[in-house]
Amino acid sequence: MTDKYSKSENCQREVSLADLLKKPIIPLLFEKIVWPPAGPMSMIFAKLLYIKMGAPEENIPLPKFQELVKEIKERVNKGSAYY
Repeated sequence: MTDKYSKSENCQREVSLADLLKKPIIPLLFEKIVWPPAGPMSMIFAKLLYIKMGAPEENIPLPKFQELVKEIKERVNKGSAYY
């Protein structure tokens, strides 16, 4: 997620649908942004924890990738729990 993307129509659609369907959302931040980002999705984002991934042009550092995999595994193991 970038600041520009958080304000985009595509982001609004994806987040709204995921929230409506009670799907887990794991925000990955690829630049420094204020959390939750301002805009129509701020109420949904406010209740979510995020993972800082680094700049989009960088390779994802191994510890960040491992953190992401761990988070996904935890959520999968909890079934359809909503975060």
